[in-house]
Amino acid sequence: MMHPVSERRPAITDRTKLAPMETLKKDPAFMADAAGTAPKTYRITFESGDSFDCREGEKVLAAMERARLRKIQVGCRGGGCGACRVQILQGDCDRLRMGKNHVDDAEAAAGFALSCRITPTSDMVLRNAVKTPVPRQKCA
Repeated sequence: MMHPVSERRPAITDRTKLAPMETLKKDPAFMADAAGTAPKTYRITFESGDSFDCREGEKVLAAMERARLRKIQVGCRGGGCGACRVQILQGDCDRLRMGKNHVDDAEAAAGFALSCRITPTSDMVLRNAVKTPVPRQKCA
C-alpha cells in the first residue's frame, strides 16, 4: 500500500551547497587561530592616499577588489598578463612566482611586483606601475 503524501519523507527545501572545507581553508576570511581570533590585516595605501585592508595570506589585488577600489588594473589574476603591476614603495610581502617578462630580477630588486602574486607581511605603500603594452604585429 502506498503511503499518503504526508507520510512520505519530507522534501528537501534548502538546496544550497556548502563550500568544501578545503576551499574554506584557503580563504583568509574564514581562517582563525586556535584562540578564535581573526587573521591579521595590513593597510595597503597608494601614493594618492587611497587605502584598503588586506588580510594575512590574501593577495593584494583580491583585497583591493573586495574593498571595491579600482586603483590597480585587473587582468587575468594569475600573473600571466602583467596588468596589475605595481611598485612597492614601503613595506614587505611574500612573492609568488612571476613571469620575467612582466617583472625581471632587476625590477623585483627595485620593488616592482604583480599585485595578484603578492601577499603583505606588513603595511605597504604602492605605486601603480603598468608597463606600456607593446602593440601586436599583424602577420602578412
